[in-house]
Amino acid sequence: MIQSIDIREGYYLELIDGSIWAVKGCCHERGRIAAVPRLVGGRKCKEYREAIEIVSRTYRSYLVRSPFTAREIPMVPLKDVKRIISPSMNPSCSEDKNTDLYRVAREVIEILSIATGSPWLIVGSLLYCASDEGSDIDVITYDADQKYIDKVLDLVRQGIFRRPTYIEAVKEALESSEGLDLRLRISKIQEGMSTLYYKGKRVTIQAIRCDPVKISKICSEKISSNNYTAILKIKDRHDGHTSPYFYSVEVVKVLEGVLAVGEELYAYSHRARYSSFVGGDMIKCSGIIEIGFDSKYINLDLGICSEIH
Repeated sequence: MIQSIDIREGYYLELIDGSIWAVKGCCHERGRIAAVPRLVGGRKCKEYREAIEIVSRTYRSYLVRSPFTAREIPMVPLKDVKRIISPSMNPSCSEDKNTDLYRVAREVIEILSIATGSPWLIVGSLLYCASDEGSDIDVITYDADQKYIDKVLDLVRQGIFRRPTYIEAVKEALESSEGLDLRLRISKIQEGMSTLYYKGKRVTIQAIRCDPVKISKICSEKISSNNYTAILKIKDRHDGHTSPYFYSVEVVKVLEGVLAVGEELYAYSHRARYSSFVGGDMIKCSGIIEIGFDSKYINLDLGICSEIH
């Protein structure tokens, strides 16, 4: 049994039953880690809805209402963790070292590390031994600051990496469509930097930072929740373009719920699809408002949003 752990998003847990779980977010509690299943019985699951169905059916005791949430979420007991899989410069399986996917992944983390001055590491299926030649290359950094975005974009301008084509963006959006309507999802894939291509391989890029400001808000105690539908304006972001993504939003129009026009509140997400909002973006969202002692929070991961023109 794992006794104690310093863990962040990008780490994986192998449980005593052989399943693989992805650690999520910055908020955990004593004796439990917030995580979702990625590989159960040899079957991969990518969509959050599918993961929750698996938890509800097979791991019901893992659903816990923690102080920092207004609902039950999967929290893996440390007593059930057999092994911690940490992000690495190398895949966990020796056979992966001979694949083209691995060789390209090593080039990607070397290029990003040199360009940004921060170490980059392999995560995803290459890390927990479930990749094939059609898999994405998932990479992560914990040390990047806001300047890293400009440096990564320089690599795009230099032609070292490229943005997805429209067809590639549509394919990715259809593979994982939760949370954003299709048109908005496609535009954010093409505009953002969470998905780039290198030597024909799709590269998923993520920067994680559990800084004190975000933790004090996202991990604060939530006392209740309400449903809402509203048109929101992105006012500002407070995340340094690192996950969890954290925005100030203003309510422009209320369609359902206890919000008021002109009210300002926070919105947050742990998912890369919400990483590319900028000040002035207008979105229509339906989902869950979490009520804390200090503020109201829109959990973007528990809703769906579309673009307003």
